[in-house]
Amino acid sequence: YLELCRDICVRFSDRIPGGAVLAQIGNSLVRFRELMRTSPAQFSPSVHEEFLECAVKAFSLRRISSIPFAPKWHFMLDLAQEAGVRGNPAFYATWLDESYNGELANVARVCHSKTWYARVLNSFRFVASRIRSFRAVMNWGEPR
Repeated sequence: YLELCRDICVRFSDRIPGGAVLAQIGNSLVRFRELMRTSPAQFSPSVHEEFLECAVKAFSLRRISSIPFAPKWHFMLDLAQEAGVRGNPAFYATWLDESYNGELANVARVCHSKTWYARVLNSFRFVASRIRSFRAVMNWGEPR
């Protein structure tokens, strides 16, 4: 879907408010993902530099186009920065973690202080079972 959204912004940039900026964001995000998909476990310095530039450009233009900040933006910047040391994020990072952290934080926020740990643990178990069920349905097997 990312390529489709980017292509729509490119094609109709004159009709979409801020379409040119959205197209630039899309180009950066598509290239960011492409580098993760096509690069080996360790980035070369030049690939890491391009990877970092894609993340920073998309993040910077995000504000201009009024795209709200979300934790996944922060996660993307962290991945891009750490990729020089830890290598290609495709080999170790999971974008799902950010969403689940938010869900667990919401559960913990509404719990009484004496029982929050039990509610959070039960919610975590529920989320983990959803992941296992989804993987089984999609026939993806266990995570690496």
